[in-house]
Amino acid sequence: MTEAIWHSIPGAQPLHEIHGYWPTLHDARIRTMRVGYESRELTIVLDSVEWFDGKTETDDIHTRFTMRWHGVVNSSLRVEQSYLYGVEFSQTEAGILTTFVPTNFGTSGTILAAGIEVSEIGPTPDTETDDAFLFEIEPPT
Repeated sequence: MTEAIWHSIPGAQPLHEIHGYWPTLHDARIRTMRVGYESRELTIVLDSVEWFDGKTETDDIHTRFTMRWHGVVNSSLRVEQSYLYGVEFSQTEAGILTTFVPTNFGTSGTILAAGIEVSEIGPTPDTETDDAFLFEIEPPT
């Protein structure tokens, strides 16, 4: 189901064109996480690295992009580090369930939302070397 949902996400098609397949987000890093309580949005900026067996590190594809979940119904994330083990999507009656694959380290949990969109796709800046990420909460109006 993950591939079908990736295909339906507005703005995600360039990720497939860049990689030749839908990214697994294994070893992706969260750079920014924004929570909008009133807007019911959750936005995550990710640095994704798709590794290729048998090739050099310079052959790997490094991409930064933004994922925004809108109409968030529920979210439960455990953040021990900024790394992801992987992401899976499934369709439920309540919306799209995003599962950050459980791991003993990194970020795991779920987001249930009406929809997801992808934007701001580009190369990962060479200047980003630390493991920290920015967490922002949208102030109430």
